[in-house]
Amino acid sequence: MRGIRKLAAVAVVAVTAVAVQVGGAGSVFADSGTATHYSVPPYSMDFTGSVADDYTGPADLGTWSCSGVRVTNAHHVRDNFTCSTTATEVTATFSDSIAWPCGCSGWASDFDGRVATSYEIDISGGTVNGWSNYN
Repeated sequence: MRGIRKLAAVAVVAVTAVAVQVGGAGSVFADSGTATHYSVPPYSMDFTGSVADDYTGPADLGTWSCSGVRVTNAHHVRDNFTCSTTATEVTATFSDSIAWPCGCSGWASDFDGRVATSYEIDISGGTVNGWSNYN
């Protein structure tokens, strides 16, 4: 699988997402669907220099190393993932209704680059936990 972009911005922003390549993918059947495990090489989530005027949180969300599972069935496609981040002092939540530091919103799957219809990403103490739906 070829590289993808991690952050899908709704507006054009000065942040360039790092292209990542999926590694270690494998499928198993789960509840009349499939669950495919994946992992990606580390990438930066640093928004320093391109922060929205009204954003007051941390700009550097660290370097993320992520793995997850893509669950697909007849009605739903969802990623569940966890990452470690070098930003161990950061506590933040981003979602389809809570903008990133750049003021942009959106999320593209580490699995295949598909843009999420809804997502939530929680960062705390060096760990990132997230989910994203692709309906």
